[in-house]
Amino acid sequence: MRKTHLCATPENTTNGILIHMHGGSYMKKTIEKRTWVLLWVGWCAVALSQILSFSYGMMVPSIIEDFGLDYAKIGMVGSVAAWVAVFANIPVSGVVANANPRFALPVIYSFFGLGCLIFGTTHSLFGLYAGRIISGIAGTGLLTALVTIKIRRVPPERMVEINGIENFVQPIGQTCATLLMAQIMALLSGWRGVYNVICALMFLCGALWVLFYWTTENDVLPADSREKSAPEESVFHSLKLAMSNPVVWLYGLAYPGKIIIWIAFFYYYPSFFMDVRGFTAAQAGLATGLFPVFSAIASIVSPKISERFDLNKSLLVGSGILLCGGYYAMLKLEGLVAICVASAVSGFLSYVATPIYFTNMYRLGLPPKAVQMATSFLLTMVSLGSALGAGVVGSLIDAWGFSRGLVLACYTPLWFSLLTAFTPSLSKSAMNKSKNSL
Repeated sequence: MRKTHLCATPENTTNGILIHMHGGSYMKKTIEKRTWVLLWVGWCAVALSQILSFSYGMMVPSIIEDFGLDYAKIGMVGSVAAWVAVFANIPVSGVVANANPRFALPVIYSFFGLGCLIFGTTHSLFGLYAGRIISGIAGTGLLTALVTIKIRRVPPERMVEINGIENFVQPIGQTCATLLMAQIMALLSGWRGVYNVICALMFLCGALWVLFYWTTENDVLPADSREKSAPEESVFHSLKLAMSNPVVWLYGLAYPGKIIIWIAFFYYYPSFFMDVRGFTAAQAGLATGLFPVFSAIASIVSPKISERFDLNKSLLVGSGILLCGGYYAMLKLEGLVAICVASAVSGFLSYVATPIYFTNMYRLGLPPKAVQMATSFLLTMVSLGSALGAGVVGSLIDAWGFSRGLVLACYTPLWFSLLTAFTPSLSKSAMNKSKNSL
């Protein structure tokens, strides 16, 4: 059986159907050094955004003390950025898709830094909302803008590897936000210091992007010529094309099932461990901090597992089912060691399918800009899950207490498993079988 490229580009796509190339060979192409530099600058910005998002739970007790808020209100402050992203993701992605990344990403980094500055210096509830909204709008463009760089500059056969690294960087930021946040806040004189430092680092990312992008000899790399040889499609046409694919809809509607409990874990489990289990802030940070450590490990290991054993759909469905037990165990176990083990296992399971999930958008035979819009739709649904996880679960905790409110959220990954069960497998063997049947 001949092997094929699994990622869609205008060269290897005809009417949405992937075809053989290069005599059926599967060659591992190189990625230029300057592309790696740009990707890592972008990934550092993504990691910084993750630090802010997932340190929020560790900061909640201090913010409540400073502003006199209850859990319902602090949940709404936490969720406002996600709600903004729900409505802004696709429009912002449409603008970014037509914009030159030379200019788009420095603007995104700068606006994110501005939101951090407002949040970190305000003394009013309005300022908290304003800071989250501004950084939330900017945050919607971080990953979708990088899609443009990946499509133009990364060979298709390296895409799952690159997405694995990208999904590795995100939990590294989450690890700093949980495992080390108690120490970081002590070093930086509280949560305000953390926001101010992240603000400065975001502006630094913008400066580095300008330095390394604007000083390259040519803006157009070999992969760019592939894209420019294809007919240019409008954003609306690309969005329509992406949304006409039922797999995109099923993937998008499924993901909030994983995100609701995932964001609730980072926002509310630290307070649960401290208020109900009696842990110190450092112990709560350890219990939650192991989760993203093993998520990072899963992001690197998962692409290798999926390629070695040709797994795809089974990882999506199975991970959601097993996650329910992992989150539930962390609520019922009492010893720190046992909770840490459950946290590590759950962290691995939460990310084991993530690189495959996003890489599958490149395997549907969509044109590059449609892939970007499909990814934007998935990120919109991620934001929806984040908003629900922060706001709704916070209200459940206020109404029913920590245990009952969080237990209900533990079952949401079953929704992810149910919907992905109706999608086709996009493993190499399944795709080859489908092509051979044409």
